[in-house]
Amino acid sequence: MKKTLLFSAAMLLGASAYAQTVDLDMTPTRFQFANQEVGQVLINYYNNGVNPAASTPTEATTMADNGFVGCYVAPADGVTNGTEPTTDMTRSLQANINIVDLGGQVGKVLCLKGPESTSEYGPAAANAGTLKFGEYSFYTKVTGAERQAKVRTRLVYSIVSNTESYDGVFEPSFSTFTNNDSGNQKGYFDPSLYYAEEDGGVAYDDEGNPIYDATKWQVFEFDASVGEVAGFPGRLRFHWVVGAYKTSCVLIKEMKFILNPTGDPVQGEFVTYTPGTSAVKELVLGENRAFTVAGNQVTFSAAGNVYNISGMQVADAVAGETVTLDRGIYVVKAGDKTEKLIVK
Repeated sequence: MKKTLLFSAAMLLGASAYAQTVDLDMTPTRFQFANQEVGQVLINYYNNGVNPAASTPTEATTMADNGFVGCYVAPADGVTNGTEPTTDMTRSLQANINIVDLGGQVGKVLCLKGPESTSEYGPAAANAGTLKFGEYSFYTKVTGAERQAKVRTRLVYSIVSNTESYDGVFEPSFSTFTNNDSGNQKGYFDPSLYYAEEDGGVAYDDEGNPIYDATKWQVFEFDASVGEVAGFPGRLRFHWVVGAYKTSCVLIKEMKFILNPTGDPVQGEFVTYTPGTSAVKELVLGENRAFTVAGNQVTFSAAGNVYNISGMQVADAVAGETVTLDRGIYVVKAGDKTEKLIVK
């Protein structure tokens, strides 16, 4: 009788050891954009090639719980492996990933801006070199990882495009840390869904520009499997479709990773969030300005200089470059424009 009881206890222990946690949030706090500071989002690692080896970078595992962002680009674009943007291309990509505050019901969002985007949201796009193919990657947490787990990616986003050409902008997919895609690629982000419609097509203003609907945000979820604990952290990849990405701006209100989710994923549903009108004025300093400001980041569309209140030059920049300033009062000269700037 004693042996039977011991055997039963062992069976229960084994069952509990493999019991799966459900609906566990694996999202690093860094990707809770509403709580982040306005300004550039630091890219943690650059890789010469879109699929880094599992051992590169090792920081993706050690730093995962705090939020790890990778930028992996075609070898032909001259990107060097490492933690710093050492080329014009990587400096451009770093300048084009920002937290911006749209105010109203939207609030702070992640802004991924193509190098030729003319969107009013966020700093002016930085453009350097010929972009071929690559991706921004966002990693899940490791704490709570389980083998044979399912991970649901949840995105709430909107897209602003320069033109009426609406090819896919990003090809989102989820892979394991060991780069096993497992068929989890999930189609394209389609900019045409976020524009006003008229007579069965996209509506245009008097100047022939497509009319973007700033209140329209899509909820998109998809599930992926991670076979072993060694596959964590999982990696959400935004593989850009170069032609469309260059001229587009993707705004992400929500990014979330849920371990072993219950219920079915949501795909293709839209929600309405209205941005604030004053936020746009703060982020966009006018079409004729030679620079734009987001937080303490100043991005130059023409070569310029920054001076402190005493008249001492504290920074200079080429067109497309972003400089970071401490708190204070400055005078910014760029092109034929001179402006006073207060960094709080």
